[in-house]
Amino acid sequence: MKNLDYVPGKEAHNEEINPFVLVRGTVVNKSEDEGKVDLGVQYRVYAYIDAVENKRPLGVKYFYSLTDKEGKTWFLYESKTGTDTPVTSTPYRRIVSHYIVGSNIEIGKDAITDLYMKVKYNIGEEKNKVYKVTEKVLGIRKSELNAAVFKTEGVLDDILEVTFSFKKTDNEKYSTNFTLDFIKDIENPFHLNLQSWIVSKSGKIYPLLGLYNYRSPKKFYPTLETTVYKYVQPEYIYLKLEFTDHENAIRRLYYKTAISDLLGE
Repeated sequence: MKNLDYVPGKEAHNEEINPFVLVRGTVVNKSEDEGKVDLGVQYRVYAYIDAVENKRPLGVKYFYSLTDKEGKTWFLYESKTGTDTPVTSTPYRRIVSHYIVGSNIEIGKDAITDLYMKVKYNIGEEKNKVYKVTEKVLGIRKSELNAAVFKTEGVLDDILEVTFSFKKTDNEKYSTNFTLDFIKDIENPFHLNLQSWIVSKSGKIYPLLGLYNYRSPKKFYPTLETTVYKYVQPEYIYLKLEFTDHENAIRRLYYKTAISDLLGE
């Protein structure tokens, strides 16, 4: 995939269309033995397409893939027919696909390292335009967990705010979600990646929710909540966010919050 002319998202601004992805990690018990817990991560990728401002791409076809820590490539989905942007929706957003991309056993070392997005579309008199983007998935090391750079406020300057919800679903699990909201109107192009993790009471780190190649200056929150099972023993949520402005300056948000605070305990 690295030799197929994919360009890093922050270097590949497109004024007509914005494909982006939400990567959801769910920690599951992969043991088939009753009473035994052997945790691994199961991923699901949700692919979105935004039109930019008042542009109306037509016949949009899309292709998504990823690589894992072992260098294995997973081809997620390729559309066979084109999707039109509806003229009645402003701003336009469509969830184009969501697929389980591999079980906790199959994804190499339980970690995704790179994402690849390609769209082909028509706009005006131009046909079969191609836009190809790759994103490096953000990571976190155990040695970073006590770093002072992680704050308990999910606000990046006067630009945006990230908040998490976390609630008890039943005796076996919780549900969680996040909201990305912009504090002020952003007129210039930007690029945003974020990744969050669950950290257990024993200090184990598990990928939670990630958002990649996001360029739309409007609120975003997943329509589906993510399950966190109680056997994970979640204690904290950590988040890293990278915001690249139109002058290619990068601002970073490092945020952590205690699960007990989110539960109001």
